[in-house]
Amino acid sequence: MTTPRSRVMALLTVLAVLGVGVAIGVAVDRSLLRRQSDRSHDHRGGRGGGSSFGMMGDLQDTATRNRMRGRIVKRLTDELALTTVQVRQVDAIFATRERQLDTLRAHVEPRLDSLRDGMQLAIDSVLTPSQRVKATAMRARWQDRRRRGGDDRGRRLGNER
Repeated sequence: MTTPRSRVMALLTVLAVLGVGVAIGVAVDRSLLRRQSDRSHDHRGGRGGGSSFGMMGDLQDTATRNRMRGRIVKRLTDELALTTVQVRQVDAIFATRERQLDTLRAHVEPRLDSLRDGMQLAIDSVLTPSQRVKATAMRARWQDRRRRGGDDRGRRLGNER
C-alpha cells in the first residue's frame, strides 16, 4: 500500500524529470539547431526566420536529419558520458519527437502563417503608401538578419544599423 507521501514524491520526481527533459530539449534546440534551421529555409525559399518550433522541422531530407541527430547525440554522449544503451535510447527519443513535432508543425504552422500574414496586412492597411514601402524594407532586413543567425530582440524601431 502506498502512502500519500510516497505518491507525492513519485509525482515530484516525474515532474522534475519532465522539467529537466524540457530544459535539455530547449538548450539543444537553441544551441545546435537554430542556425541550421534558418539556413535550410534559405534553400527552400521559405520565410527567412523559419518557424519558432525549431527541432529540425525545416530539415526535410532524412539524411540531413539523421546527420544532425547524430551530431547532437554525439555531443550529448561526449559531454554526459552516455552508455551505449543510453545513446540508443536518446537517439530513439529524438526520432520519436521529430515525428511528433512534424505532425504538430503541419497543423500549427499554416495557422501561425495566416495569423502573421493577417497582422501584417492589418498593419499595412493603416500605413501610408510610403510607410508601407519602408515597412516592407524593414521586414526584408529582419528576415535577412534571421537567415544569417542574427537576432532583432532589443532593437527599437528607427534605431537599426
